[in-house]
Amino acid sequence: MDYIYGINYQEVILTLVIGIVISMFLYEKYNALTGGIIVAPVLSLFLYKPIFVASTLLMVVILHLMVNVIRKRTILYGRRLYVSILFIGISLSLLTGLVARFIHLFGYGLFLYDGTGIFKLPFVNVSISDTIIDLGFGAHYYGYVIGLLMVPIVVNDAQNQGLTKTLKLLLFVMTSTFIIIGGYRLIVAH
Repeated sequence: MDYIYGINYQEVILTLVIGIVISMFLYEKYNALTGGIIVAPVLSLFLYKPIFVASTLLMVVILHLMVNVIRKRTILYGRRLYVSILFIGISLSLLTGLVARFIHLFGYGLFLYDGTGIFKLPFVNVSISDTIIDLGFGAHYYGYVIGLLMVPIVVNDAQNQGLTKTLKLLLFVMTSTFIIIGGYRLIVAH
């Protein structure tokens, strides 16, 4: 059987379809934008590593604030705004990866876990419970966001309807999809 991100190929496809259906329902019924039709299902695939999802959502907030500052000082709208959001978002995502790798070169990782119960943060070692590690927090995390296009797509929708509403809808679709797929796994397993 083929696997993507350590998940069965059919489950990945099912996750994407379910997330898209939920997103489209919310859009058609309530005219609510969920941060890009594909973003929530993709993020739901990574909920077993919540630090990746959290860093991606943090990057959404940072990019949204940056774009708002730029919009106040320039005339950006329409396609130019969207291209600017894409360019800045991709650059920001790549930059965080480079900074994280640079810090890692000095023997420190961003939330690097070496299996000894010790997190290595820049210039600090922190002892932490293995239970938290099992939840996906921090194991070999180097500061990456999920996908270079995920952050700009969410920010583009947030420019139209507001960051808070977009993030709430994104989290709703993401967790709903994750729960439905979890139920599917339970049914198929028995």
